[in-house]
This record gives sequence, C-alpha cells and structure tokens, in this order.
Amino acid sequence: GKKLDLKTLPGKYLIICFYDPDCTHCKEVIPYLHKLCIKYDQKNLTVVAFNTSDDIDLWNSFIRKHKLQDWINVWDPDRNISEYDSFYDTPLSPSFYILDMERKIVSKDIEIEDVETFLIESLSPQN
Repeated sequence: GKKLDLKTLPGKYLIICFYDPDCTHCKEVIPYLHKLCIKYDQKNLTVVAFNTSDDIDLWNSFIRKHKLQDWINVWDPDRNISEYDSFYDTPLSPSFYILDMERKIVSKDIEIEDVETFLIESLSPQN
C-alpha cells in the first residue's frame, strides 16, 4: 500500500528483478540471486523484487521459503500504480535491471549470469 521512490533507497547499486513465484526458471534463479547478494557487499547493494504474479499467497510463501525478507518486495497487482511493465518492458520472467547511485539504468533486461558478472566486477572485496 506504500509508494516506493527508487531514488531514496540506499546502496551504490540497485538491482530490480521482476519474477513470477510460479515460474520454473524463477524458482531457481531468484534464490541464486539472493545467495549472490549475500556474498557481495550488501551495504552497497539493494534489491527490489517485483512480483509479477496475481497470487499474493504464492508470493508471500515464496518470500518466506527463500528467506527474501531482506529485499524490498513489491507488488502492483493491477499494474496501474507503478506501470512497471511498460516502463521497464518486462516481457520475460525473471528479468533483471541494475541501476547506479543516481538510479540510472546501467544494465537492462539481463540474465542472471550478467548480474553475477556485474557483481564480481563492481562489488568484489578487492575492488
């Protein structure tokens, strides 16, 4: 029920992921993303996870099962408040975007492997 302003979120980088908790690929990739985020510098990284499903119970269960409570989990069931699907052009699930400190998109509609590469290059302890 609250609006979210991405510009006010902490972190050097923001990962926005769009996923459906009933999607087979999402069931593998989203928990993997969570492990990656734990592995890298969490002070410099914030994740906003958009549920694209209409099933709120399935979504809540997915969050609990995969311990995603440390993410910012959002849902716009009618897609009329955020209009995220038209702004971010999210035809596939999962879909990932990375935003910089100014909240400009630096990588869009990328695969999990690209997210991992970005994290390695940008947030590894030696960087």
